[in-house]
Amino acid sequence: MRIRYNISTDDYDPFYTDSSYDGDDFFPENPTVDIGANMIGLKLAINTNQFGRTFQDRSHVFYIVQRPAQISASDTVYNLNVRGKRGNIVQTYPSMEYDFTPNRLHVELADVVHIQWTGSNTHDNNPDSDNAGDGQGGDAGEGTGGTDRANFVQMRNLNETYPIPLDKFPENIFKNVLCNKLDGTPIGPATTGATNIDCAVYLATSGYYRTAGSVVGTANGGDDLSPTLDNAPPSLIGGVVLSGFVKADTYNYMASRNNNFSNRTQKGTLIVNPVAPPA
Repeated sequence: MRIRYNISTDDYDPFYTDSSYDGDDFFPENPTVDIGANMIGLKLAINTNQFGRTFQDRSHVFYIVQRPAQISASDTVYNLNVRGKRGNIVQTYPSMEYDFTPNRLHVELADVVHIQWTGSNTHDNNPDSDNAGDGQGGDAGEGTGGTDRANFVQMRNLNETYPIPLDKFPENIFKNVLCNKLDGTPIGPATTGATNIDCAVYLATSGYYRTAGSVVGTANGGDDLSPTLDNAPPSLIGGVVLSGFVKADTYNYMASRNNNFSNRTQKGTLIVNPVAPPA
């Protein structure tokens, strides 16, 4: 499907107005209106070019796939995604900087969370400031200019800026949930109780590494992945499905790259609640 941003208006009947009504007689520009009392009239500041106008071609193409067999029709599935774009608050105007959406997600033990995001290698936000539209030119942030990236790493508290090393924090989300691809293929062990390093690496690298065993390089981070994810896949194709939560808990997470001084932090919270009592 393809969706496109535009503006809806109630300045005219949106269902029965067509091109036959086009023209100044029907939609006068800055009309002078009669308010009675034998006055000459008052002029309204109405720019009819703004009626039903598409300011920018903010189109987006996405796919709707059939619910996988391993997710039953009775399961509640929550989408955890990324919104916004690269740049500081002025450069992204009138949009917003990166953020997770929803950035505070409540689920129950039996629910399913589908994590996915899209990125780009061609985002430059009109570096020529004369053609930057409503905002300023530029794409402030980390990594190679023009690249959009996201990832998912757990952190202890939202007021911190470092992710947790999983070997130092055994009570992490990857111990207490099952991790699968959209087609049901397990990412890592198909059991809980031990940290699923494969799933953690998959989400931390945006799918650049699919398993911990595929990390090739020397100790202490001497692998081929760019620290700012420049060579990682821009999008998490198909996403990662989390299910089978084993305990109620709160998990905080962040995108490691998008925490530049001139940008907002990209953080989120997943709150797993106990199963709700019957109504």
